[in-house]
Parts: sequence; C-alpha cells; structure tokens
Amino acid sequence: MSSLPPPPPPNVPNQGGWPQQPPPSWGTQPAPPPGWQPQQPWGGGTAAVQRSDATSTLLLGGLSILGAVMLLVGSFMSWATVRSLFGELSVSGFDGGDGKLTAAAGAGAILFLGVGLAQKNKALLVLGCLCCVGGGLVAIYDIVNVTKELSEADLGGVAQANVGVGLYICALGAVLGFVTAIVSMSGLKK
Repeated sequence: MSSLPPPPPPNVPNQGGWPQQPPPSWGTQPAPPPGWQPQQPWGGGTAAVQRSDATSTLLLGGLSILGAVMLLVGSFMSWATVRSLFGELSVSGFDGGDGKLTAAAGAGAILFLGVGLAQKNKALLVLGCLCCVGGGLVAIYDIVNVTKELSEADLGGVAQANVGVGLYICALGAVLGFVTAIVSMSGLKK
C-alpha cells in the first residue's frame, strides 16, 4: 500500500498530504490546460474550406475551358470517313460548313469562359455556357444527320462510311464545357 493518508472528507480543512482544490462553481467551465489548442473537425476550418472551394472552382473552370477547346478542335477534325479498297477519304467540319459554326461557338466559349472565370463574372460565364449549348446542338444535329445520310447511302459493299471522331469530340466538349461552367458558377461568390 501507499504511505499517503486518505483524502479528507468534504468541508473538512486540509490537514496535509493532499493539495487543496477549490470547490466547483456552478455554470462555469474549468480552464483548459496551458498550451491547449481547440481542434477543428476533419482537420479543417474556414481557411481550409475556402481553399478547397477555390481549388474546386479553379479545377471546374479549367475543365470548362478544356471542353470549349475540344469544341473548337473537333471542328477541324474528321466529321465523316469513307474507307474503300482505294484508301480513305475524310471530310472535316470545315469542309461541310457546320464546322465553322462549332468553331465559332468554341472560340466564343473559350473567350467568355476564360474572362468570366478570371473576373468571376457570372454574365460572361452564362454567355460561355450559351456558346457551348449552341455548338453542342450543331454537333448533335450533324451526328444524327450524318448517321442518317450514311445509312441511306448505297456504297455497293465496296466502301464503308462512318461518322468521324471530330463530331463526337465537339459534342463531348460542348457538354463538358456547359456542365462544368454551370457547376463552377455555383461556387462563385455573389
């Protein structure tokens, strides 16, 4: 056993051996130990949340501009391809004419989304979204139209015709640009 005397009963003066503690007072919290720092849940706080929001807005903004670039670049790529024994013939968006519309929409989207994100201007971001919608609608219309035309074409079995990758890149870029711009707009401060 230990050589310490038992603790004194309450309301009895301390007669040695045990340190005197003040009686607890109702309605007050005990003071934290020296050097104690309150912990934030999940290692964050307002600074971490603001940094996270800024990072996600930057990432989404980058993805929206990437989508607009895809819309522009897809305009110059193959929109229809015909393969035969003699080789391959490819038609770009500019050869058909509608590629000029998707290229203009892609360039406008890059401009409006880039400046809108840099200045945190929702009106410019909306214009960028509208450019993506316009370019996407043209691309989807042409995918349907080219698919229909190619299915109705009689190539006599000597050639195979397909929708080119450029149309799909235009459509995918327009959707990516539109969706990520809308989501990044919600992260901007008013």
